[in-house]
Amino acid sequence: MLGTSTISNGITYPTGVYASVPGNAVGVYVSAPNGSGVIASGEAGVTGYASSGGNCGACGINTSADGQGVYGQASASGGIGVYGDGSGFGVYSAGNFATTGTKSAVVALPNDRVISLYAVESPENWFEDFGSGELSNGVAAIELDPTFVQTVSLGAGYHVFLTSNGDCYGLYVANKTATGFEVRELAGGTSGVAFDYRIVAKRKGLESVRMEQVSDEHEVAEGIRQFIAQRPSHMPRLVRRKQLEQPPNAGARPQPPKIQAPAIPAPPPALPKLSQAPALPKVVQSSEDNERK
Repeated sequence: MLGTSTISNGITYPTGVYASVPGNAVGVYVSAPNGSGVIASGEAGVTGYASSGGNCGACGINTSADGQGVYGQASASGGIGVYGDGSGFGVYSAGNFATTGTKSAVVALPNDRVISLYAVESPENWFEDFGSGELSNGVAAIELDPTFVQTVSLGAGYHVFLTSNGDCYGLYVANKTATGFEVRELAGGTSGVAFDYRIVAKRKGLESVRMEQVSDEHEVAEGIRQFIAQRPSHMPRLVRRKQLEQPPNAGARPQPPKIQAPAIPAPPPALPKLSQAPALPKVVQSSEDNERK
């Protein structure tokens, strides 16, 4: 339906395009093999609302090897290509996640300064845990967190780093097992010194993954190099995102059924090619017509 308005509680919501369909049908389907299926401009170019679990407010599906289901671009300084806001996950990836820049946690300080803290990167997939212990007569048994053990592959080996919190002959790790390890004092010491430890182990299922190659194209590599070279010395300033206007209540618009993200149906088959229209028969003038002339 084109150019309608939805009224709820006395408020008019102008709607350029609004579609409501039953079941798993598609309300609006756009196919543009070599162009843009939808171009929208406004305070929010495209806004999607999902009123029940299992639905998606906006769903992008890509079926080609080098396409993008959803693509966001911000050309202005401080702009955000894709912005997610959620009480659970603002952005959730059900697959690999990659960035050519930094991965940051943005933290607000008491004086209203907002700063970035950066993720530590590694050539391999490591999970780590931290803890503390105390020697008794020069020995301590450390039991690993059972939940942490389920996420890693201890059989592939793991590393333990020790830091003594007091004076002793030194510490070393002994008797590593799949559930824990022992810490002993060097030279047969018998102190009761406290210590901290850090354990690092390979993520289960990804033990052999190391610096996977994702591209060997010059254009891709050069684009990454240019991004790093042109990156400003400081991150763009964040601005408070304006809250989007809430949609009408449930009675204003028919609510879609609870479904998983639907598969976009194949585009309709091409129309059959029309054959050449037959030539009209040539009109032959009669002798009577000639006489009239």
